[in-house]
Amino acid sequence: MFLDLGCGFPPMTTIGTARSLPGWQVIGADPAFGQYLVYDEDGRYALFDPEKRLRFVQSGNTDPDPEATRERFSRLLTDLLDGREGSGARLVAEPSREFECDNLTLVREGMGEIEIPGGVDVIRCMNVLMYYDQTFRLRTLEWAAGLLRPGGLLICGSNWAHSTCSRYTVYQRRGGSLVAREFAFGVDNVRPIELAPWYALHDDNVENRANAHAVGILRRDPRFRRHFDDRLDVELADLGVCARGADGYLGGAGDRSADDLAVIAAELAERLDEFVEDAVTVLQRNGYEAWRNSAAHVAMTPFMPPPLPNSRVR
Repeated sequence: MFLDLGCGFPPMTTIGTARSLPGWQVIGADPAFGQYLVYDEDGRYALFDPEKRLRFVQSGNTDPDPEATRERFSRLLTDLLDGREGSGARLVAEPSREFECDNLTLVREGMGEIEIPGGVDVIRCMNVLMYYDQTFRLRTLEWAAGLLRPGGLLICGSNWAHSTCSRYTVYQRRGGSLVAREFAFGVDNVRPIELAPWYALHDDNVENRANAHAVGILRRDPRFRRHFDDRLDVELADLGVCARGADGYLGGAGDRSADDLAVIAAELAERLDEFVEDAVTVLQRNGYEAWRNSAAHVAMTPFMPPPLPNSRVR
């Protein structure tokens, strides 16, 4: 059994998991699943809970007036529930039910709330713990250990669209507790064209600190840095984004949209795949156990990264 914790809406990754694992029972869980889904005339949408409280709005990458957007969607919900249509808006009740199938169930629950008799084999928790501090993370790990079957796996960390900017830890239940077995990151994090690898709300985020430490080792290696940067410049020029200026800094993305840039970042990651083995070699030379994992990421035996300079972490 596979539990996707904090899977979001629409739960596209969870749906893909159910399709890829037809012999597994997959559960997607998120407390933000709504009772009502409202689309406006432009295809943007908002989710509301059973008490008609707004839980989530998807209105694009930028919104000049979020408060007005929330108020507008609340008015649309009221109009649609009262039978007033004609604005081009559309209402869907219990929208998560539309995605369920024989091996996929979606539940409106969060961490610490889910009870599954017999436990689960795998828990995936991506882009969730980045919002919380280390104290909350430790409570979550303890709860997950109780839910996993012996030998079961917890995968937690963060990534971005199309699985770029990945950094995550794999834990395994051993003797009633979780043991960190692997930390892994995408080689595109060495020189990302997205901000995602560095995004966190707390200084003590484990994956971000480990990612920064490992990337720092790679950047300090003269041979690796020179070869990687030379290849990166060639690929960026070919893709037409972030060309390096005369000052040595990478430039901007021009008029590319955020969605276009995400696709380009994924293409760039594929083109840099050959540097995974080089990164593994550099990390091994610096005393770390490292390898290329099955997801084509740089994997390492987990380690405790040093605190960030001027950090509040003690």
